[in-house]
Amino acid sequence: MQRPGDSRRLLLVGARAETAAKARAAGFRVWRLPDSASGHPADPAAEVRSLTHRHRIGRVLHTGDGRARLAALEDADATGLALTSARSVRRLTDPVALRRLLREDGRFAARSRETASADQAAEAVRETGLPAVVRHCGSPDGRTALLTEPGDLTAWRAATRDEDGPFLVEEFVEGPLFVVYALTVDGLHHMLAVTNRRSAGALVTEVCPAPVGNRQVAELRSAAGALLDLADFQCGLAHVTLVLGADGPRIVGSGTGTGRHGGELLRAAAGFDPETWLFRALAGERVTRPEPWRTATIAHRLPPRRSPAAVP
Repeated sequence: MQRPGDSRRLLLVGARAETAAKARAAGFRVWRLPDSASGHPADPAAEVRSLTHRHRIGRVLHTGDGRARLAALEDADATGLALTSARSVRRLTDPVALRRLLREDGRFAARSRETASADQAAEAVRETGLPAVVRHCGSPDGRTALLTEPGDLTAWRAATRDEDGPFLVEEFVEGPLFVVYALTVDGLHHMLAVTNRRSAGALVTEVCPAPVGNRQVAELRSAAGALLDLADFQCGLAHVTLVLGADGPRIVGSGTGTGRHGGELLRAAAGFDPETWLFRALAGERVTRPEPWRTATIAHRLPPRRSPAAVP
């Protein structure tokens, strides 16, 4: 069995140099290991065990975004020192695992169906009805399309003619789109901000804080916190995407980290860096939850897609 390590010694898996510098500034001694997905080292599980034993490291944390971190987290799980399990991260980053979790709970799920092939997905769309959202879970980028009319389905099927599954077909929930950014330490979730995301064609804008009332903000925060509890997410940054429909919030996506632009948006609106806040909290500092004190907006364009109406 691995001997107990020093909780101030931290192994960061997949972390950038600037992330490691923030951890050092919070008082940690830091070691870094590239993601397993990068191909280095050749045996990441052995490397994690060796580093944690040799340096008496007490905590292992992966700060990367998305499913690429899963292999590294599974390696860290074997040491018993991982702050967040691979299983919890998979539930937040794998669209199929997320929908299964939501369906089992029943509170915030949109109707969805998993299919093994594009033909089955097209049939599921016909049964579900339009509009519908189809996610290609077998593609590296999780390509997603909104189908609103029969012609869209025909075009989508032609675009995916030679592609393998799985696919996820989901009802389209009408309503404004929001993102809740959260930071979790020791299983306690701190809701950092609620933003409003809008799209016009390929242009996506996100506003922080979201221009909605306190009751709606409370509903969105509550739903996001419930998902993090369901996933058993114990430590790190996460974001939850929700649609506020006529019958309350519906969760349509989630991920670890702050996504492509969340960190930049939070720094602009509230003047704080989420990673710095994470390491200070891990160090035991009582950090007051930052509140956005000015409105910030960030915009980006979606990359071109072969399939209809890409969904942000």
